[in-house]
Amino acid sequence: MIQIINPSALVNGYILNGVAHFVQATNPTTRNGGGALVVGDKLYRTDLSVDAVWNGTVWLSINTHKITLFNTHASVGYGNFWAGWDMPSTDTIFIVNMASSFVSTLTTGNVINSVISLTGNTGNVIFTRTLTHTGVAANTGYSQALPIDAVVNTSGVRASLVQLTQSGANGNYWYSAYLTYRLVMP
Repeated sequence: MIQIINPSALVNGYILNGVAHFVQATNPTTRNGGGALVVGDKLYRTDLSVDAVWNGTVWLSINTHKITLFNTHASVGYGNFWAGWDMPSTDTIFIVNMASSFVSTLTTGNVINSVISLTGNTGNVIFTRTLTHTGVAANTGYSQALPIDAVVNTSGVRASLVQLTQSGANGNYWYSAYLTYRLVMP
């Protein structure tokens, strides 16, 4: 049997199927009655017109966003290739994952690393993550994603870099990398 509920009769913070639902301009810190928030509780921020979900630590936008770190075709030998990228204009983001894909003319057995790093205003490393593609075969497409699951305050970021490191023979590659993130509700 389907239960029909009149939305105007609902109390802010009502619980339906174990999930609390809030519609308000601020982030709730507890459920109605003072109970702890539960992973999966939902919020509609009326001031931002954004749907959010509680992940156990912060309220995250339901929609994900993607930043293209770089998309390039190049000829590289041993060594590094660096590309900078712009952080989103919000103060805090939750980085979901980093992904890369490429096709290479490099000979079989090469190793390609994609490194993403964020450096703070004082030169401190906020975090560094590496995607490693091993046993790369010539003219074969590769794609890989690495979960990051990190909250980053972008106002404290001075530099954000992606580094492509290739070992093995020289060759050409077509490479793209991107970062998927969600907004953390202020």
